[in-house]
Amino acid sequence: MSWQIPTFVGIVLADRVPQEWGLGFAGVLALLGLAYSTLSGRKSWIAAVAAAVVAVAAFALPLRLNVVVAIAAGVAIGLLLDRRWPDATEERA
Repeated sequence: MSWQIPTFVGIVLADRVPQEWGLGFAGVLALLGLAYSTLSGRKSWIAAVAAAVVAVAAFALPLRLNVVVAIAAGVAIGLLLDRRWPDATEERA
């Protein structure tokens, strides 16, 4: 279902996306369905949302560096969350 629902929404709303946004935007939307299916816990969702917010906030950077900055922010927040709140199944050293 996590793959089929975003695909159906994309098909229904495809005409509402302005053509000047280009194929790159459509590719990102297509990959979101795959990415959402890999998010397993609260920490990964928080890191993904933070990366999305950073990507939008840094949209004006040249050479599409907003994507690189967003990836770095998502990884950094994910690592911070893992260190701050380790899973209960891990043994503490």
